[in-house]
Amino acid sequence: DFPIIFCDECSMYIKISKLDYNNINKTIEEMPISLKKLCMDNNHLMSIPKTITKLIELKELNISNNEIEIIPTEIFNLINLETLKINCNIISNIPTEITKLINLRVLSIYTNSIKTIPIEISKLSKLEELNVCVNSIKILPKEICNLKNLTILNLHSNEINSLPTEIGNLLNLKELFLNDNQIKKIPIEITNLSNLKKLHLYNNQISLLPTKIGYLNKLEKLNLRNNNITKIPITVGSLIELKKLYLSNNKINILPKKICNLIN
Repeated sequence: DFPIIFCDECSMYIKISKLDYNNINKTIEEMPISLKKLCMDNNHLMSIPKTITKLIELKELNISNNEIEIIPTEIFNLINLETLKINCNIISNIPTEITKLINLRVLSIYTNSIKTIPIEISKLSKLEELNVCVNSIKILPKEICNLKNLTILNLHSNEINSLPTEIGNLLNLKELFLNDNQIKKIPIEITNLSNLKKLHLYNNQISLLPTKIGYLNKLEKLNLRNNNITKIPITVGSLIELKKLYLSNNKINILPKKICNLIN
């Protein structure tokens, strides 16, 4: 029932477990302001002590697996944060004040009750990973596609039925998870994502693939199972880096001969 403290030469890391709110509050008060990483996951917390604002040098904060309904505004004063994980809570809203976290690189809020992604997130210019899977999101705002440094975008298990054409602007994207949604059409602009290595589109309602899908010449994994696809474009044979291709449970009658070019 005591906090576990670990330090190394480069940074300080503290993990708090099995403490109630009052004890956590007292523990935070005793923490050094030079703390870099703090994990408060799995504590049944409903809120975060305001004393957390003293940790001005904090770079990573994990408050996952608690019972938090509202993202504490105090967090937005931690402007040096680079990683924020609030997974597996009962959050329904992402406050627009999140734009204060100008150094944020990883934002993970999966398995909550979020219905909308605020367009203000597009102002987090350093963001590299955005994970909002397993929520109730219906629309991917086109403004999110202005995040030029984004390498991982995880939107799986939501209620998205269409994608903005601006998705083709995410030129540094390497992993895109869109599986388990209600998507019917893939915009041709997705073929602009020349750095993409993983594309997950399974468990949707897709019937047609962009003919230029072969332009994704760095793609290593393409998962299309459980859709309504009737035809695979010939250009799939140009995906020379492809290692895994999943096509099961579709309506495909014939595979193009050029698929035999996928020697990897």
